Amino acid sequence: MRFNRVFAFANFTLVAWLYPHAPGGGNGIIPKGAWCWNGGSILDIGDTGSGAIRLETSAVDGDNGSIITPGDTMEVKQWQFVAASVTRNKDSFIYVDGKEVAAKVVKDNDLSQEYPLLMGCLSNCQKAPGGFFNVSISQVALFSGVALFSGVALFSGVALGKKDIDNIMEVGMENIMAVSPASKLSLTWGALKTK
Repeated sequence: MRFNRVFAFANFTLVAWLYPHAPGGGNGIIPKGAWCWNGGSILDIGDTGSGAIRLETSAVDGDNGSIITPGDTMEVKQWQFVAASVTRNKDSFIYVDGKEVAAKVVKDNDLSQEYPLLMGCLSNCQKAPGGFFNVSISQVALFSGVALFSGVALFSGVALGKKDIDNIMEVGMENIMAVSPASKLSLTWGALKTK
C-alpha cells in the first residue's frame, strides 16, 4: 500500500483502544517510520518514561515535533482510548479516554518514507520489526488518506477535533459510519468508474 504522498504533508488523526499488558519501555504502538530520523511518525510508549505516550514525527535527518505525555499516562491491564490528532504548524494533541494529556506544535515538513505501517511494534532502521509491545489493540483508525489496509480504516479528511474523537470513543467505529462498507461498495465503485 502506498499512501506516502497523501501522508507526507497531511494533517492526520490516529485513534485506537489499547489494553497494555505491561508498562512498555520504548515499544511501538502504531508507527509509520522508525527511530532513525528518516521521516514518518511513531506512536510509542515508555521511551520517555514508564506509561508515557509519544507521537514522534521526523523529517529526513531531523526532528519534526514530538507530542509527549507525562509518565504513567497509560495504565496497565485496562482498556484505554488513545487518540493523537495532528494539525501541521498548529497545536496537536494526544487524548486518553477523552482527556487532553499533551499538546505541541508539529511542523509541516515532508514525512514521506518507505517504512510499513505497523501495529504493536516498531521498525528498526533496516525496516525489520522490533520493539514489540505486549498490548491488545482494537478499533484502530488513521484519518488522513483514502485507502483500506487490513482492518485499518484510512479516510479522507483532516485532523479530527475533540468532538469527533469523543464520538468515536463513545459509540465506536462501526457506529459512526452512516452506511456499512459492504452495502456501500456498489455506490463507491460507481463513483470511481465515473472519474
